[in-house]
Amino acid sequence: MEAGGTKFVCAVGDENFNVIDQTQFPTTTPDETLAKVIRYFKKFDIDAFGIASFGPIDVDKNSETYGWIIKTPKKGWSNIDFLGVMGTPEFGHIKVKRHRDDLDFKGICPWHGDCLEGVASGPTFEARDGIEGRQTPINDPKWNIIAYYVAQAVVDLTVTFRPNKVVLGGGVCTPEFIAKVRAQFTLLFNNYLSVGSLEKYITAPEIAHNGSATFGDFVLAKKALDEKDNI
Repeated sequence: MEAGGTKFVCAVGDENFNVIDQTQFPTTTPDETLAKVIRYFKKFDIDAFGIASFGPIDVDKNSETYGWIIKTPKKGWSNIDFLGVMGTPEFGHIKVKRHRDDLDFKGICPWHGDCLEGVASGPTFEARDGIEGRQTPINDPKWNIIAYYVAQAVVDLTVTFRPNKVVLGGGVCTPEFIAKVRAQFTLLFNNYLSVGSLEKYITAPEIAHNGSATFGDFVLAKKALDEKDNI
């Protein structure tokens, strides 16, 4: 299951990561949305379950709120016992340096204002001028501003975790936008470390329509099942 701020994607797969069945529906209230999730998966004989979700989620197994979505910008979803209902942390709230042409925008995160999610997530387009990102031409200056913020996150990921690849998904991550992120990354990173070809380092998901998240869920589910079999 991929839990997103605008939609939930539910899929069932086999041990070879083949998609057997799949559905999606808009993210509304927790009660309504999770009820749909449960009704969907009850139709299948599920051996293991993998979740990719917005957050932040409490992942401390010793915590009383383990598996809860805690203080999230997603309206109505704070303090939800996600794991309990269904029976990983996110990177979105890091601080970023503000773009000089975006200083008047306060950000939309209810806790941090202008954290990464507060200034670079999809809803920030409409918050700036009332026009959604998908309706904003790629030559609009806002795309360069958003790319500047996302590139900062890629820099932070690079120097902190040294990944082999950074995959940018979500509704705003078109090929044209990712090209802008690469250009901003080049300026900000200034060849500090070798990351190889930027076209291979900063990429879109290899599976269309953010399907990589679904396959990631399958991998998590298979890992959980394998660990269970080895106990």
